[in-house]
Amino acid sequence: MSRRKVEEPKETLECMVQVYVSSKGQADVATKVAASYNKLIKAEMIAGKLDEFIAGDIRASITVKENEDFNEQQAIEILRKTLSRKDFGSVVKTREYIDDVALEAMVYNATLDATILSPCTTKKDDTITLRIAKVK
Repeated sequence: MSRRKVEEPKETLECMVQVYVSSKGQADVATKVAASYNKLIKAEMIAGKLDEFIAGDIRASITVKENEDFNEQQAIEILRKTLSRKDFGSVVKTREYIDDVALEAMVYNATLDATILSPCTTKKDDTITLRIAKVK
């Protein structure tokens, strides 16, 4: 007597889409509720000057990391006024870049064969996006 594997009936695409929409809707609601409580908890802990709070068997803790943004253009202007020409040149560098409009014009006017740049192109994985909407 031989044993054969009994195949499970596959779900239809229609069924999978319906389950996906239902699950995604529940997940979206849960995400919004969690995000709201996340903000409230952090605000309460900051207002109470608490780094840690224990609720039953759950420990909530927060850390505050101060972020900074560096305005490079402003720094360049300050250095230009402050440093000698030689020192300024050693600190501030000129960046090379490709002028897309000029390159496109050269290719269009046949001044440059674009195929010479083919080694510069790297194939990446395709992005597949699923969008679901109610049928109107």
